Amino acid sequence: MIVHDLQHLDEDSVLVYITQDAYQLAQGFAAQQTSSQKATQVYRNTLAVCAVNNYLRMLGIATDLSHCDSWNPMMRSLINTADLEIVGWGRLECRPLSTAERDATLPTGRLPAEVQTNRVGYVFVHLDDETATLIGFTPTLEETLDSSDEVLPLSRLHPLSSLLQCLEQQQTHQNEIDVGLTSSLTTLSNWFEGAVESEWQTLNTLLGTSELGFAYRHPSDSPTAPSVRMLSRGKALTSFALAGISIALVVHVTRLTDKDVEVNIRLHSLSDLSGLPSDFRVGLVDAEGNSLMEANNADDHSLIELCFEAGVGDRFDLVITCWEERIIERFKV
Repeated sequence: MIVHDLQHLDEDSVLVYITQDAYQLAQGFAAQQTSSQKATQVYRNTLAVCAVNNYLRMLGIATDLSHCDSWNPMMRSLINTADLEIVGWGRLECRPLSTAERDATLPTGRLPAEVQTNRVGYVFVHLDDETATLIGFTPTLEETLDSSDEVLPLSRLHPLSSLLQCLEQQQTHQNEIDVGLTSSLTTLSNWFEGAVESEWQTLNTLLGTSELGFAYRHPSDSPTAPSVRMLSRGKALTSFALAGISIALVVHVTRLTDKDVEVNIRLHSLSDLSGLPSDFRVGLVDAEGNSLMEANNADDHSLIELCFEAGVGDRFDLVITCWEERIIERFKV
C-alpha cells in the first residue's frame, strides 16, 4: 500500500505550465555540461527554477536570476544548485522532484549539502512532461532534514501558501525599513549656489582628508574641453551599525553645461577601508521606479562606484542593500 501522507499539501499545490523558453534554456545549460548525469541534473534544476520564477512573477514578486548560482555557468557546473534570488529577501532553493520520489511509500526529496545554507527557504517542484507542480515549502531546515543524509520527508513540508505568507511578512518588514531609512531629497544643482544640505559634509570633515585617492576621469578630458566646476560632499551611513559597519557615501558633481552635470558616486567602509560586506549592492532608480544601473563589490571589495550624466531637474534614487537592510538616498539634479 502506498502511503503518500501529503494530503495537507495537495489542495494547496500550484500547477505551472513549463514554457518553451524554459525548455530551450534548460537544454542550453545542459548542453554545456561534461557528462550526461550532470546535464540531466542541470536540466531539471533549471526547469524547477523557471517554474517558480514564472509563478512568483505572475504574483508581482520581483526576482533576480542574474545573482543566482543556478544562472552562473561555473557554479552550476560545480554544484547541484537550483536557487532563485527574491529581491529584498534572499535565495529560495527550488528543488526538482521526480514522480518516483513523489509516489514512493514514504515520499521524500533531496537537498544536497551545498544548498543547506545561505537559503531563505526551500520549495519542491514536481516536474512532468509539460507542467510543474509546486508542492510545498519549508522556511528552515532546523529539525526538518534528517541529519544522517540529504533526504527530506515531504510530509514535513508546509503548504505553499506559507511561502506567500513569508513573502508578505518580508514585504511588510521591508516597507517599515524603507520608511525609516529613506532620506530627504538632496538637490545637487543647489550645491553650486552654496546651498548644501546639513547632513552632507566636506571630505576633510568626513574622512580627515580632502582627497579620496580619486582617479577621476572626465569623459570630455581633452585640451579643448570646456572648463567645469566640481564639488564633493559625503555623509556616513550608519544603518548597518548592527553588523559593525559604517559606510561613507561620497558624491562628486561636475557641471558640464548650464543644464547637464556628471555625477560620480562612491561607497566604501569607514570602519575598515579594506573592504565592504560581500552582499553589498547599489542600484540607481529613476523617478518612475525603473532600474538604471546596478553595481556590487564582486570585483573590488574596497569600494563601489557609479558614474553617469544627468540633466537639471532629473530625479533619481540610490538604493543601497546589504543582507536584509536597505537605504534609499533621494536626489534631484
